[in-house]
Amino acid sequence: MIVHDDINLLRGCITALRCARYAHVCLYTFHFLRAVRFAQRRSSLSACGQHRRIPARAGNYGAASGSLHSHVPKRNVSQAQPLATISVAMHCRILFTLTLIAGLAACSFAPPVRKPAPTTPPPASTARGGGYYLDDGPEENPPANLHAVADAVPRHEPLHRFANRQYVALGQSYIPDTALKPYREEGLASWYGRRFHGKRTASGELYDMYAMTAAHRTLPIPSYARVTVIETGKSVVVRINDRGPFHKDRVIDLSYTAAYKLGYIGNGSARVIVESIDPASFNSSGSPLKPGHYVQLGAFGKQANAEKLLGRAREALGLPAELAHVALIDDLHRVNLGPFSNQIEADAWAEKTRAALGIETITIVR
Repeated sequence: MIVHDDINLLRGCITALRCARYAHVCLYTFHFLRAVRFAQRRSSLSACGQHRRIPARAGNYGAASGSLHSHVPKRNVSQAQPLATISVAMHCRILFTLTLIAGLAACSFAPPVRKPAPTTPPPASTARGGGYYLDDGPEENPPANLHAVADAVPRHEPLHRFANRQYVALGQSYIPDTALKPYREEGLASWYGRRFHGKRTASGELYDMYAMTAAHRTLPIPSYARVTVIETGKSVVVRINDRGPFHKDRVIDLSYTAAYKLGYIGNGSARVIVESIDPASFNSSGSPLKPGHYVQLGAFGKQANAEKLLGRAREALGLPAELAHVALIDDLHRVNLGPFSNQIEADAWAEKTRAALGIETITIVR
């Protein structure tokens, strides 16, 4: 028969297995064993009742009071009962062992808990025609004066040591230009925003979505380009400091502000003309230098010194602002007067400058 130690052991296992996914199986087994034990005890009591001494009556086969019933042999009674008890106990213990294994397996191999999905949805794109990635785009509160951001001012800069080497992107090999030369291309311009804001560009500089910069596959880094929207005629000057885009139908990636000034933020892209810029053809204010005759008053390594001489010349000669400027050419800030329509007019202004400022000048033609 099942002893009290077995019942206590089962109760302890049931308590330990309550964490299991299938603990209810163990609980069911526990109640089943209790029912078996109860039935076994009743069977035992019934069997013991056959051993009771009963008074002798007429017709009984026994001759004396207290004798056993003669139709129940002592040998059969003493051996049959333990066999039945062992059989029930054996089946219960086997069932208990299987149940215990199932419960432990449930605890050991319980499936991992799936983490809940984030409740905050990713920002949706407002661009039409696939202008930018779902997790890219403008910030929630961009500056209000983006239209007033000045174009990049072309100036001569040494080319980056590493950013102009041959490279491979998306299985395609690219060979960047290693010298400034004329370039013109027509195609789609896209833009990139907060997804890359503050991250390193190919030049090593941090990307600023509110600066007038752009990414190009082969133009030298750094260099400058004018981007003109074909449909509207709007144009901006940007500084190339990054590589891309690598979509075959796009020719340039502009910063958020540059695309904003060109008016295609909402559309995501626009058909444009990209033209490289020679820094020597622009003055320090970003205005292109027109062809003509010029008078050069001086050349300085520091822009501040050039600006001082420019101020003196404007005051002494009474020249309008558009006829006096500083241009960065070959790493020197050059103070120029002009352009003039012919050499005679340029020579006349050169003589006036020598008389007013006491400096030597030269005339050049662009």
